[in-house]
Amino acid sequence: MKYVTRLVYVLVPWLIVPPAWPLPMCHVDKLELRGTPGSVKTRSELSAVAVRGRYLLVLSNAAIGPVDNYHALQVFERAGKKVFRWVRDEIIYEAADDGCADADFEAMALDGNHLYVVGSHSSVHKKLNADTSYKHNRGILTNFERLTCAGRDMLFEYKIDAKARIELPPRQINLRRLIADSKLLSAFSELPSKENGLDIEGLAVSASRLYVGFRGPVLRDNLVPVLRMSLSDEEESELLFVKLGGRGIRDMVAVSDGFVIVGGPAGDQEMPFEIYHWDGKDMVVGHDRPAGGTITPLCALPSEDDGKPEGIAIVSRSGNAMEAIIVYDGNKRLIAKRASIPLK
Repeated sequence: MKYVTRLVYVLVPWLIVPPAWPLPMCHVDKLELRGTPGSVKTRSELSAVAVRGRYLLVLSNAAIGPVDNYHALQVFERAGKKVFRWVRDEIIYEAADDGCADADFEAMALDGNHLYVVGSHSSVHKKLNADTSYKHNRGILTNFERLTCAGRDMLFEYKIDAKARIELPPRQINLRRLIADSKLLSAFSELPSKENGLDIEGLAVSASRLYVGFRGPVLRDNLVPVLRMSLSDEEESELLFVKLGGRGIRDMVAVSDGFVIVGGPAGDQEMPFEIYHWDGKDMVVGHDRPAGGTITPLCALPSEDDGKPEGIAIVSRSGNAMEAIIVYDGNKRLIAKRASIPLK
């Protein structure tokens, strides 16, 4: 009898709380991005990707060019089953001579012949340096020394043609004002991005509305804000919230029944990057609203030694799977992969 009792004690927790099984891995194949001129380091810090006909558009969060003086879409054209070849840069932003060129573009979204590109709107804490003194490093922390750049406060709307050529100048949308008017977002805007401060890394368009996804902050109950705003009237906006298991939004893209989201750590935490489907509805609940939005984990992305998944574009969708292109933020090579994402 005592052995039966022990067995019950062992089994009951499993009956009451099911184990959290790990997600299956997304099946991925390597894509080659060839022929880029200039510095591989700045060009390989990929943050967003989109497909425009036969063209693959990738965006770096770093300035590129001969002397790292402009931001551009890197335009690639298919040159084989698993190969894209660089054809040109489409310049989207150049800072004034006396301005900060670090626009930190982290996401983009296509909607017909319009392209939207957003900067992170973040600040960063100065890094500690083991080659400097203890007092100096303590000062960085205790004096809360941050680095800011006005160039990061950009949300642009461009016209783009069938050959992926950009028309300048763009329309600028004042997202910073919406952040300042929000008690929640403005409170976190004073914190560095990797310390749960405000950091934008997702952007999508659906039904004439723009969805801005935040890597940080991650709030209580693991809720992450998404700012939804009308494209015709930017004053018409509201915050939605989504749960990604403690992760922030690293990119998002609209699909017919909601959004596909790449979730990853808000800071430097060690946690896997995962892909989710979100139905687009606010996930905050209450006694008068017991059912919120729905999030469905789909698969986990394999890790890379020198890169982290930062951008997603959907290529096609069948009954039980989506084909996507994922780009990675690295510093040694341009990393892109074709991913098969199971639908549940």
